[in-house]
Amino acid sequence: MTMVLGLVQTAAELADPIARISTALTVLAIAAVVMSLGFIALVIANVTIMRYVARAVRAVEHQVARLGPRAEPLIDNVSRLAVDARGVTSHVRRGVSDLVSTIDDLNRSLKDAGDAGRTRVREFAAVLDIVRAEAEEVLLDSAATARGFHTTAALLRGSGTPRRAPAPREPEDDEESA
Repeated sequence: MTMVLGLVQTAAELADPIARISTALTVLAIAAVVMSLGFIALVIANVTIMRYVARAVRAVEHQVARLGPRAEPLIDNVSRLAVDARGVTSHVRRGVSDLVSTIDDLNRSLKDAGDAGRTRVREFAAVLDIVRAEAEEVLLDSAATARGFHTTAALLRGSGTPRRAPAPREPEDDEESA
């Protein structure tokens, strides 16, 4: 009986951790959505920056052609700017790639954790079904044994007939209104 109560208490104790796991999975899913939106914002910002850089490069090239040989220092500066822009773009692309990889890893981990949680809950439900069936069997055996003891005691007392359990009584009107 104590073992049955312990298992029932364990089932009640597992409800809170399962709820916490569910909350954690929800928070992680929301974080993945927020990170995805941040990724989209970075891509949009990158495209906008690249357009501005392309326009700036075209404007500088026009000025270089107009100024000719006197623009040699200006050409060197624009070249450095283009190299820096490529470096920034490359760095942003690597960062975005790392971010997407991290999001994919988190998503996989969330799915694995959810599958593991569902498996554990199913296994626990199966154990509870077995415990319930065993408890019913023990209670029925105990009731049959007690009935046998009562019957034997009645026969040994000499009454000759076993005692019958009293029939359940009907509640009276006074008891129903109470």
